[in-house]
Amino acid sequence: MWKPIIPISGYVFNYFRNQLVVNYQLNDFVYFGVGGNVNIMSKFQYRLVNSDEPYGDLGYLLKEFGINATTGIHFKNIELELYYIHNLTTHEEKKGLNLKPIQSFGATLGYKIRL
Repeated sequence: MWKPIIPISGYVFNYFRNQLVVNYQLNDFVYFGVGGNVNIMSKFQYRLVNSDEPYGDLGYLLKEFGINATTGIHFKNIELELYYIHNLTTHEEKKGLNLKPIQSFGATLGYKIRL
């Protein structure tokens, strides 16, 4: 059995994603939007090889800033939205933590219920 030089298999942390988007309604069905986002990562811990439990609090509180764009269609109460999030912040610490910005593309499908 081989033993790794660095016995860390990964990191565990809380990730809170917040965004604000301003939408423009093109017609009765289609809309576009742009906005900004702030993401907060806290409670960094690392996980040792061959262990399921987090170990060692690194004490990081990191903030990411970025932009996002959305486009969507809605018909009756069904809504389909496509989004792209482009984060701008890179974290390069002297303590060895090097995180590149997260870029994501996704879709949501929803049904509106009026209360």
